[in-house]
Amino acid sequence: WPVAQVMAMIETAARLAGIAGLAAILPLAQATGPSGSGASKAKDETAAAAAHEVQVGVYGGYNNTRPSQVHLVQPNDTNLTFEDVQWIGESLKTEPYWGVRVSYWSPKLKRLGFMFDYTHAKATALKTQTMKQSGMRDGQPVPPEEPFDATFRKLEFTHGLNFFTLNALYRTRGLHSWIAPYLGIGIGLSVPHVDMTRTGGTDETRTYEHQITGLAFQGLGGIEWRLHRSGRVSAFTEYKPTYTSNSGELNGGGWLDTDLWTHQVPVGFSYHHRLGVAR
Repeated sequence: WPVAQVMAMIETAARLAGIAGLAAILPLAQATGPSGSGASKAKDETAAAAAHEVQVGVYGGYNNTRPSQVHLVQPNDTNLTFEDVQWIGESLKTEPYWGVRVSYWSPKLKRLGFMFDYTHAKATALKTQTMKQSGMRDGQPVPPEEPFDATFRKLEFTHGLNFFTLNALYRTRGLHSWIAPYLGIGIGLSVPHVDMTRTGGTDETRTYEHQITGLAFQGLGGIEWRLHRSGRVSAFTEYKPTYTSNSGELNGGGWLDTDLWTHQVPVGFSYHHRLGVAR
């Protein structure tokens, strides 16, 4: 199947998963303390520790991409390198920064778990910047600096600087029964929506599609807060840096290459289901 159709299906499924997760979470998301005797709480904690746990989370938040080098190659003798290209995240504009994740914790692995994470971030090249550049454009050498619009009308990944990662997690309960710090590291695929048009270009020459452009690597660290005495609902916030390799093919021939560091602060809710534990 074309990447665009697959991405449309994945994004639709992710949105439905997020809506379903929120529908399950919101009725329970109230700050309540544990109830019952010490013996019953200890029994519940023992049963929970011995259970397999599946955790579904949804989140929004903030993302920002660091300046990067961009390499543009096209027919008609265009081969350009741009240094320190500035990007803006526009985290709250349509379509905002968001993501969904599914985690699994096994009692046999104690504090270790695994997580599949889908993130929809954004990166838009700042149109008011002056570009430091070198190389040839349409057979002519370029000056060391020019405005953005000397080469580009549009350069962005805004229908998603998407990345899919499989992550290994470590979680500790050392601070408090309600608070769980965690760390993780992951690897996956970068599947951005490449949107690029040269200055003077037409809609026919515009590149506007999802592409699998390379690998994605990320680390994460955060804190999870229990919100309900049942242990089914929690909130979380974290810091998540992601490195993506993006080499996109261009309509009409050629390619655009840039490696992006995206810094993110997700904030969200999780629903927990412990297999084999009566509720």
